[in-house]
Amino acid sequence: MHVLGAFGIGALAVVPLRHTAHTADLNDAEAAELGPLLRDTAKVVSDLTDPVQVYTCQWSHTGGRPAHIHYVLQPIRRSDMEDHPGRLGPALQVAMFEAGNKPDAASVDRFADDARHAFAALGGTPAAGQGPRRGTRI
Repeated sequence: MHVLGAFGIGALAVVPLRHTAHTADLNDAEAAELGPLLRDTAKVVSDLTDPVQVYTCQWSHTGGRPAHIHYVLQPIRRSDMEDHPGRLGPALQVAMFEAGNKPDAASVDRFADDARHAFAALGGTPAAGQGPRRGTRI
């Protein structure tokens, strides 16, 4: 799914279907699927956005408590670094979030459609309006 917020066009989240608040709680099948799915998602993000780097982060707090885990894959473009000089890694993400430049819905929809096609070309089987679905339930 495309990440809502100010992380820019192309920020995708990999989210387990089964509710879990900790990576350590993934079952063997989910854990085995996670690595290839993160790799494939990073490839799709890279191919569609041509970033300098794709940040891969795991988010799971709501109100200071562990919540459903999300792995966010965010393209970082040269322009992102130029807009926030000296800010890299988490500091760049915070700066982008604080700047509040959210992509418009039409751009997100176009990117999501392109991403569905890119996942399908990698062998994923995305359903309409959804990201890739594989045999297990991550």
